[in-house]
Amino acid sequence: MTSARESYKRAAGNVRTTAKGRTLYLHGFEWPKQERLEVPDLGARVTSINLLAGRQRLHFERPGNGVCIVVPAQAPDAEDIVLEVKTS
Repeated sequence: MTSARESYKRAAGNVRTTAKGRTLYLHGFEWPKQERLEVPDLGARVTSINLLAGRQRLHFERPGNGVCIVVPAQAPDAEDIVLEVKTS
């Protein structure tokens, strides 16, 4: 089985991941222009997604096996945008 970390590294060129327990942190270095971030199958059920800066909760959908995250038009940080993905 492919881990969430390995799955996301393959699909997103300019995103890095870290994890602690059941929480995955997606570190993005480019903000999506369409206000949507497509994430492949993480290998776990996503229960919530927040911007780490400001703790803003983000809406997400689960089309197929992946996750589609709706992000704000403006990035909260120009250098390292971190999304906190809680899984079960």
